[in-house]
Amino acid sequence: MDVLELIQGMSKPKWAINAEVLMKRNGIQQGDLLDTFGVTTKGAIGHYFNGRREPSLNGLIKLSELLNINMSQLFEGDTPSTSEKGQLSSAPVITEQQHLTDALKLLARAIEISADDAEVFFKVYEKIGADNILKASRILAEADYQSTDKISAVIEIQDFIKRAAS
Repeated sequence: MDVLELIQGMSKPKWAINAEVLMKRNGIQQGDLLDTFGVTTKGAIGHYFNGRREPSLNGLIKLSELLNINMSQLFEGDTPSTSEKGQLSSAPVITEQQHLTDALKLLARAIEISADDAEVFFKVYEKIGADNILKASRILAEADYQSTDKISAVIEIQDFIKRAAS
């Protein structure tokens, strides 16, 4: 398994999720976006929406204009939805765990780690679990915030891992 295969398993970018909701509502399909992104194939659009390629900033600006939203709405972590009065509201769709997983996959691509290293890393990551990593991180942050010793935090982390394993 190469790094590209690992990275391709990541979730869609936030902008793509938000855009798809609004596109569906407005009867716009990916094939309708060729001029918007300045490309000639539907495959290129699919790569943007699946996170395999990064669209240009200009393309994203044109997309937000086409969807009649501003750029911040396109990139919010929530999917835009329409209230009864036709105004945009939000409903959460991307979890903190997914953000962590996506960030790690992007970092792996950015630092160009070998396929073997990426495979080993993500196997360990899956075994530990994003929830456990985030919980451990919160415990350590809380210990820093409260200026308590790290030993207590480490013991708390070990305890919740033991409970999770049983």
